[in-house]
Amino acid sequence: MRYFSDYIGLGYDAIFGNPFGSFGQNNDAGYRNPIVETSVSIGDKQPHDQSPNNQSWTREIATCWLSDTREDVGDEDLLHDLQNEFQVEGPESNEILEANIRSESNGDSNSIYTKKYRIAKSFCAIKESGIVLPYKGTISSVFLKDVENLPKEIANLGTCTPDVYIAEPTHEDCADIHMWMKFFKRYGTHITTRLVIGGQIIYIDRVVTAEKSTNTQHKKVEGDKNVSVVDDFRAMMNGTRESHQMWVIGGFYFTGLEHNDSRAFNKWLQSVWKRPMPIRANFSSLDHFLGEKGDSYHHALSFYRNFQNVANGHSLNYRTFSQMLKEMVMVVADNGFARCPSDMVVVAGFVITKSIPISIDTCIPSSDVIRDDAIAVALCAKGTGFTLTAIESKNSRSCPGDLVVAFGFQLFVDQSSALQLTACPSGRRDCGSMPSRDGVEWKACIQRSLLDSSFSPRSGAILHRQYKTLGCPDSQKVVSGFSLRRIENKLVVDKCLPGIKTCSIRCGSEKCRDGAAYMLCL
Repeated sequence: MRYFSDYIGLGYDAIFGNPFGSFGQNNDAGYRNPIVETSVSIGDKQPHDQSPNNQSWTREIATCWLSDTREDVGDEDLLHDLQNEFQVEGPESNEILEANIRSESNGDSNSIYTKKYRIAKSFCAIKESGIVLPYKGTISSVFLKDVENLPKEIANLGTCTPDVYIAEPTHEDCADIHMWMKFFKRYGTHITTRLVIGGQIIYIDRVVTAEKSTNTQHKKVEGDKNVSVVDDFRAMMNGTRESHQMWVIGGFYFTGLEHNDSRAFNKWLQSVWKRPMPIRANFSSLDHFLGEKGDSYHHALSFYRNFQNVANGHSLNYRTFSQMLKEMVMVVADNGFARCPSDMVVVAGFVITKSIPISIDTCIPSSDVIRDDAIAVALCAKGTGFTLTAIESKNSRSCPGDLVVAFGFQLFVDQSSALQLTACPSGRRDCGSMPSRDGVEWKACIQRSLLDSSFSPRSGAILHRQYKTLGCPDSQKVVSGFSLRRIENKLVVDKCLPGIKTCSIRCGSEKCRDGAAYMLCL
């Protein structure tokens, strides 16, 4: 899982990914491990022109704008409006992203009342970066080694069907395609060659009847940059609606955005500089880097697409959260790097700073967790088709849509300056009010129908020179968990051992100030 900074040169899975995340969360599950090594860090505060080998570049933009509100938009035009900021190279072009975007934007496709939409988008662009093709700079040595191991030709494509591969990936007829599937899992299907970061808010109304107000105001926004924007969001959505969706990508969510509140919108504009996300991107074909294996790549890509279509509804998928929890592995690291075992993928995770006040970010599913000088936690599982929507925030925030909390926690420093960690109650829309202004919250949301009651979250906290043991209920054992200790003013993480009934928090050393722990029992 990659921390949100160095996107250029990352692999991208255009079949699995969705530039708009899941239910509008800030995560695109398509980004994968690095393919090329560039000097571009699009999260850097200092501007760059070009790399010494003229193969990568970046430039400041610092521009905000509001697109026109479009009325009476049909299904295909809606997809085009959402999709046209992200370009995919290859014979299938942007069609390979269409199904993922369609699944998030259509809502109730069986509605008999209307098939028209109203769409409004607001953007703030901060930086643009890219690499030059053909790329003559440094390519990841790990990527080159994996390419070397790929077969030049794929044998037995006629007998290794997606159904056969799902049932038995190591079947002898699927040996060649299995190597390509592992390659796509690690690097995706394309490479990120151009990127604009910033933020965007997208409102989509399924319209029954609509009246549009023409009241428009111009405002000046104070932030890292002074930008002029047009603020008529509060006037955009007058009329009767059958359904309403909102995506907030980049920046932070603020209460009131869903109601087009201008003060919340201005706060969001300022927050985009603190947490930018991709809002434009070009994804280029990997055959630029595969040489004589390019033909095999295209055959494998076609198989991969068919395989995903079959796997999304396959009976091997997890049916309940507890079913996944039984097989889930938690990877904990205090060096900012957490990688799942080779046969698993990240389904959720987070990165927190070691220093107080604490900052937290949700990780990108299906990639490695990478961030310097931070604590990284990855939740890994084998199953496909089971989606956890992870959300981090600094105040109370509900799960999107009709989702509910599966598990999560609030981490904060109380009025006595002691570290506290409380578990979020499962089955609710949110975790409740944040007890501290400087606290952080992280939760994983799922469909209520997938949430069962056979697991139990547990949490606790201790002070200096104290010791505490968290215990699971009778007949349950720890499946995953972690403990935190504050040594002087830095957090140190330890993993709770799975398969036993307890997890201990120890703060016996002279330098240990306090500690807390969180675990899941099943």
